[in-house]
Amino acid sequence: MKDQHKKISGYRELSQLEIDAINKLKRLGEEMEKTLQEVNAIHGRILTEEEASGGIITEIKLDRGWFNEGKKDMQKGLMCVIRSVAQPTTF
Repeated sequence: MKDQHKKISGYRELSQLEIDAINKLKRLGEEMEKTLQEVNAIHGRILTEEEASGGIITEIKLDRGWFNEGKKDMQKGLMCVIRSVAQPTTF
């Protein structure tokens, strides 16, 4: 829908420079998400002797609490920076 932002309370017209900045931040978010998915995929993985340091076969376990907290903080950080550019007028 054309000009849909005009129909939503609190949104304003953005300059091309602001739009470009937000789109760059969105691409960064996609890259961060991809990286987090790759890191998450190692959870529960059993290392071979060649992969394991010291030749000890081990299972990789991520600390879920810290992982989830970090992911949440990254999402929040990107959201905050995007809002700093967009400057919506509502809470």
